[in-house]
Amino acid sequence: MVNLIIIEDTAVSATVVKTDNAVDTSVATTYTFTSKSIGTAATGRRIIVAVGSPANGSSHAAPTVTCGGNSMTLVTSSYVEGTGGGQFCPLALYVLQVDTGTTATIVVTWSGNMANCSVGVWAAYDLTSSTATAVATSTANPGTGSINVSAGGILIGASVIYYTGGVPTFTWTNLTERYDTTVAATSASTGASDAFASAQTSLAVTATPTNFTAASFSMAAFR
Repeated sequence: MVNLIIIEDTAVSATVVKTDNAVDTSVATTYTFTSKSIGTAATGRRIIVAVGSPANGSSHAAPTVTCGGNSMTLVTSSYVEGTGGGQFCPLALYVLQVDTGTTATIVVTWSGNMANCSVGVWAAYDLTSSTATAVATSTANPGTGSINVSAGGILIGASVIYYTGGVPTFTWTNLTERYDTTVAATSASTGASDAFASAQTSLAVTATPTNFTAASFSMAAFR
């Protein structure tokens, strides 16, 4: 007689909520975003932040970022320089487990003076790890990537652009847009996210602006 043991996956599907976004148009090396919403407090909550500086600046390296005074972990980054020279578009995603509090100060420190800085903030719940299961970046026209998402996982994407001419808007494919912001006279940023009950294989995601000169695009999946 053979005894069969059935092991069921009892992990709760993760959820993700875009909680805040902000811009600072000053020329600076360090940008302080005070009292940003980080969602409902919960054990195991992960805060995920997209940071970009889509304009002329002196640095394209990923900055250091803190949330509530604690260092965030860099997940992925992308960078492109426009054909006109100096049109830097650095973009990076960061994560940190923050169990308590509903607001936090986010501090972004670049290695040199930047023309502006933008942040998008998400709270993710019931993740099993702070380590991304997959990442994808692009500097294509438009920003696009293909990525796998685990069943019960989440996906967050962001893009920053340098533009000339009319103020652009974004259209996302296969991911729900959560914000679309003009950062400065020639800069814009956008973010998108979703939770997926079933696994996604080679999910094609695109963030298409109506007008731009240079663009960076990054996304990360978590479970």
